[in-house]
Amino acid sequence: MIRGASFNSVPDKGILYLRFPDKGNHVAVTIGDRNDMIAAPLWYWAISDKGQLVLTDYSGEKLSTMELIEYSSSEVLIRSRGALTSYKRTKK
Repeated sequence: MIRGASFNSVPDKGILYLRFPDKGNHVAVTIGDRNDMIAAPLWYWAISDKGQLVLTDYSGEKLSTMELIEYSSSEVLIRSRGALTSYKRTKK
């Protein structure tokens, strides 16, 4: 579901963009808001034993955990830190 896909958040702040390559466990991330992007780091991802998407930095420090709530071919709804966020999904 995530390999080779990009996700653009519907709200205007937080994790705005996630781009997963076809291979590997890295993910390009854009953080901030649509008026002032503050970072575009390369993070790493894994699926936890609870089925959550866990994003970490290069040292393995956990930066975000996302729980999938709803999924369709073009949109996903996730819960992170108690808040719901919708992402538009595009595939290469």
